[in-house]
Amino acid sequence: MNAKEEFQQFIGIIKKVREAITKLRKYKGNQHYQQRLELTIGELNRTHKFLKAKVAKLDNDQLKEKFKTVDEIISLVLSKSKYDEKLEAIKNLERFWPELEIEFENLKLNLQSFDVPEEIPITEYRLDLEEAIKDFDNGCFVSSLVLCRRAYEGALVEAYKAKEKREPFGEIKCMHCGKIIRDKAYFGIAKLHEWAIKNGLVTEKLKQVGFLVTDIGAGAAHPPLTEFPRDKELAKLGIIATITLLKELNSKTSNTK
Repeated sequence: MNAKEEFQQFIGIIKKVREAITKLRKYKGNQHYQQRLELTIGELNRTHKFLKAKVAKLDNDQLKEKFKTVDEIISLVLSKSKYDEKLEAIKNLERFWPELEIEFENLKLNLQSFDVPEEIPITEYRLDLEEAIKDFDNGCFVSSLVLCRRAYEGALVEAYKAKEKREPFGEIKCMHCGKIIRDKAYFGIAKLHEWAIKNGLVTEKLKQVGFLVTDIGAGAAHPPLTEFPRDKELAKLGIIATITLLKELNSKTSNTK
């Protein structure tokens, strides 16, 4: 998905928010339309943060300045302002769309070594993956591997919270006596990966792939006793493995919703 397509997706979500607000103004108190608005507002919030983070990384002061207006309008739409104020804000943004669309069309954001599949949704961990690809393209292979690990761990955390309805924390017991050492310890990526396999969110064939991303990401993050290779092929392997895992994880979680 290139920059223009991402912006068009953003516009599409804003239109859904406008439609939901319009319906609620007509059918006040309708639970169906209220739920639809809450869902689309959440989607708008995530997409806005994603696009804002991408614009912030660009060497394009003109677009950054224009996007400030978008940021102000979306902040109002996401606030507890009255429906009429939200609709007026969206109307003002519509006048601004063609100008912004031209700016996004002229960007060369998708000239990178790897394309992020559409199956991987707009989330914090997708931003990590895109940053890993950017680091790879800039020759920063060690940091690319660290971000791959972070992206996969972030996806596992989101999957765990969605399925278990709680944060990924649990008890740590002594291996010898069974006594609880800590009553609230973070599971960590290895344990989360095992949890995903056990719950069928990652297939057995990708078990070792998940441990690979975990291990090389940890090796890149922590100064080892021996020199960790700043190797292009290793970083390439890390990105391919991470994309494969995220696609698998999202395909399984979307089927369980």
